[in-house]
Amino acid sequence: SGHRPSPAGAIRTSRCVTAWSETPDMLPTSAMPGRLRFMLTLTTLNGASTLRPVALYTSPVCLQHDPGLLRFGGHPESPARLEGLLAAMRGWVRELGENLSVRQPEADVTSEQLLRVHSEAHIRRVSDACTRAKRFRLPMVIDGDTIASPGTGAAAARAAGLVVAAVDDMCMGMQAAGEPRRAFVMVRPPGHHAEPERPMGFCVFNNVMVGVAHARVAHDVPRPRLALASPRLATPHLASKPASARPTSPHLASPHLA
Repeated sequence: SGHRPSPAGAIRTSRCVTAWSETPDMLPTSAMPGRLRFMLTLTTLNGASTLRPVALYTSPVCLQHDPGLLRFGGHPESPARLEGLLAAMRGWVRELGENLSVRQPEADVTSEQLLRVHSEAHIRRVSDACTRAKRFRLPMVIDGDTIASPGTGAAAARAAGLVVAAVDDMCMGMQAAGEPRRAFVMVRPPGHHAEPERPMGFCVFNNVMVGVAHARVAHDVPRPRLALASPRLATPHLASKPASARPTSPHLASPHLA
């Protein structure tokens, strides 16, 4: 279960008020993650609710990560989680129209971007496990509960790469009138537990911190905001502040999947 901010605990900035709206009438109800619902809805000071555009980043490449191959009965972090969200996403797009734009760039994280957060030993350990899993078509244990499958290398590179792509878009390239100023990255493997020296808690790389480090280095963001939430989704996601505030001050959040 996760904490959901209430209107009384609204996130306030000098330019706007963002408050939680539990089930706005204008939003679809089909399996939408709570954090995405929150990002789509703006409640103004007078209590009125309106939709605000969000860019959703995802990729079917992330379905290739399948740690359940090693466990009888499967693994809690399974491809079915993202499969269900991708299926529901088609309905969200139909219902939300221009307020939700889906983006699937072929963006893989680079070694340079990973090295801002992780040690060379960590990256080498992950790479070796993913290479063996792909070669022998067998799962390889990286950590007690973090497992590499034949497709984990590609999925992990794409998951972290999409966070970086969202940071780039929100910070520099998409601030024209009518363009989304918030992004939701719907990927797996998840990426908020991994530490500099080792994977942890189903997370191969720390996708969120890779995005934070990229915002600092590539876009000169002095203090990217990092938050943890717990809606029913295993993915990091990024929401930038409005263009009226500086676009180089993104807000990053990493949820658990429950």
